[in-house]
Amino acid sequence: MVAVFRAIMVSLSVFALVSVFFFDFREAIAAEVKSAEKLEVQSDQKRFQLLRAAFDASNESLRTRLYCESFVQNQQDTVGKFIAWSLSFYGTGQDNSIRTQCDKGKKGETCTITFAADSKGESPWSCGLRFKFDSKTMKLDPKTLECIGTC
Repeated sequence: MVAVFRAIMVSLSVFALVSVFFFDFREAIAAEVKSAEKLEVQSDQKRFQLLRAAFDASNESLRTRLYCESFVQNQQDTVGKFIAWSLSFYGTGQDNSIRTQCDKGKKGETCTITFAADSKGESPWSCGLRFKFDSKTMKLDPKTLECIGTC
């Protein structure tokens, strides 16, 4: 229920705001709940697709990728080793999180997978991968891989 409430607050659209002021408040909230529930299912599916694509690219080297120098120095020289290290480090403790996000642009969809030290986003300790993602093939483009954050 908390996740649905957060999704409602985050995704409250202009239409819903207009509805709140001009139409029945309960109907507007009910419409946003249905919309948020659909978003949540889609985001879970997208999260799975992104993580699956990253696992499929486990053998891709990070040695020549943009901003990956510190990852390589810490023995995380492939996508698979980076994910394994991140899961072992950020996968413990209740405040840690794994976040995914995609932005559609003119040249396709750019996505990130971020491992963070706290789920509230207040810690500076987070790192991840950014890449172009093809929703049709469910693959990431290895040429576009880059490292983000501080590990």
